[in-house]
Amino acid sequence: MWTVRRRLLSTDRDRGFRRRRVRAIVGTCPPARARSRAVVTSWPVRPGARGEPAPEGARRLVANGRPVHRPGRPAHSVNPRSTVEIVVHAADRHSERRFRPCSRAIVTFCTSPHKTEDGSISHHGGVMEPKQEPAARRSAPFSSARRVVALLAIVAGLTAVGLLVVPVAVPNLTAAMERSPLVPLMVAMCWVLATLSSVAGKRVICAGYLDWTGTATAHVGGTVANRVVPAGVGAAGVFVAALHRGGATTTVAAGVVALWAAAGGLAHGAGLLLGLAWLREGWYGVLAAVVALIVLAIGVRLIAIRIARAVREGRWSPRWRLRRRPPESDAVGGRIARLRSAVRDMVAVVRARPVMALAAVGAQLVSTLCLAAGFAAAATGLGVPVNLGVGMAAYLAGTALAAAMPTPAGIGSAETALVGALMLAGAGVGEALPAVLLFRAVILLAPVVTATAMGAAWLTRRAARCVGNVAAGPGPVVEAVAAPEPDPVIPAPSRPDGS
Repeated sequence: MWTVRRRLLSTDRDRGFRRRRVRAIVGTCPPARARSRAVVTSWPVRPGARGEPAPEGARRLVANGRPVHRPGRPAHSVNPRSTVEIVVHAADRHSERRFRPCSRAIVTFCTSPHKTEDGSISHHGGVMEPKQEPAARRSAPFSSARRVVALLAIVAGLTAVGLLVVPVAVPNLTAAMERSPLVPLMVAMCWVLATLSSVAGKRVICAGYLDWTGTATAHVGGTVANRVVPAGVGAAGVFVAALHRGGATTTVAAGVVALWAAAGGLAHGAGLLLGLAWLREGWYGVLAAVVALIVLAIGVRLIAIRIARAVREGRWSPRWRLRRRPPESDAVGGRIARLRSAVRDMVAVVRARPVMALAAVGAQLVSTLCLAAGFAAAATGLGVPVNLGVGMAAYLAGTALAAAMPTPAGIGSAETALVGALMLAGAGVGEALPAVLLFRAVILLAPVVTATAMGAAWLTRRAARCVGNVAAGPGPVVEAVAAPEPDPVIPAPSRPDGS
């Protein structure tokens, strides 16, 4: 059950039209982390008497700034307590009064995968909230406690990252800025470009579950988590949590994360092959590596098609299928089944929408190339005797080798691999080490600084919103019910004399 608090939020004039903007804030029942999806099931079609059509453009429904053009069309996924507006345009005050309270939009809010709530937004409406049942009221303190615990965990994680990264990165960054102040700025700009590319790629593959802000937050948070948990596990966990908050199931989230990880693996493998070929043979080696990759891809595809056809016809059965397997528990079997289902779903999505796979691979490649350009700029700026192409090749090869030795934040393994790649290109240890330390210092500190700034901005907005709500105070609560229909007109009985 939903209630509406009457409150006129804003009124202004626009080109002779009086516009009333009514804002309804969507509230959801537990679970609080569920993201609601607004679906218009009925549309306000009359400004006055029954049957009178509404003028063109007289009213429109806006969900988080995006107009909903027709009934039944789902608005994009919105956060709990997000903004849904009905904007009413009327020529004058008289016609504005003709908009009756029963002219409203009926909106269905999916608060969980198996539960929906219906609410109505009239043009008088204000803040829209559900009535709290006793169970919901009892669970409210626990929800607040979970939020506090989550906030403390985030603060503890940032503190751990700072204690791990800052003592290693700050001295190297200070020494490098005294030597060449513009090089760290160039590396930081390349990191920003790489981050934008990754955010754009993730936004494409998780469209419908995360908006741009949620995608950027998940990516930066995952990058910070990788500073503590190695091998990309931290970033994958943060990405899955963000997708769950956006309404994705575990299978869908696993498929999206697997697609992104596969794209990253392809980017690292191609970078290793191309980087080593460039360092050893130059352009001829790169051309030979590209031809080898194309031939390998075609051969793998043909072999996979032949094996699938033979298995389907029963003419081939691998030996491992004939061996006896130990009995698996229900939990392990269920996990394997879910993993297979996630892989099948990912393959089906890629086949149905190959643009997603291309976008993921392209975003990973562009991000890797941007970071390679930053590394090459740092190397050439600090006097390492390599050109831009050789520096990028050294980064591609060194990063791929460092990924095989996962450590928290890549400290130790990444520096060793990058210094070795520069030495393979002809640089000395004394020349390569300052450039590698400068690059790693910027790459380690940039996500931490960005995450801290984003968290501070979020806390500031939340505090301002709380202060504004306290200052405004609650308004009178009225039920969101339709206006009563007028009583039918009953003709008076005629008299016997005909009068």
